[in-house]
Amino acid sequence: MPNRRPISAAQTAVPPPYRQLRVGLTLPRDRLYQRIDRRIDAMLEYVTDPDTGNLQQLQDTLQTKIDGLDEDIESATASVQREMDRMRSQFNAMEVALSKLQNQSSQLAGLIAQLPSYSFE
Repeated sequence: MPNRRPISAAQTAVPPPYRQLRVGLTLPRDRLYQRIDRRIDAMLEYVTDPDTGNLQQLQDTLQTKIDGLDEDIESATASVQREMDRMRSQFNAMEVALSKLQNQSSQLAGLIAQLPSYSFE
């Protein structure tokens, strides 16, 4: 089982039981800012380049998807229009047939009314 001591014991030990490494920036502030500015400019160029930037690639991808959806909408609209035309045609044919049947019904009713009546008494 490992020796369990509080971390404060290691922090207050003299000398500490670990090696310290201090890291710091040694460039003058103006040169440091210039380097930071160049790095940010490079990153922005990478993202916003009109030919190869990430934003342009994203825009191209989204435009391709939009174009595909537009084609799907056009195809679906044409399909719905064809179906509506077919149904209108069927409805018109049904109305013509119904009109003919009503005509025949009227003619038959007239012929039946003209038949002599017979009595079987």
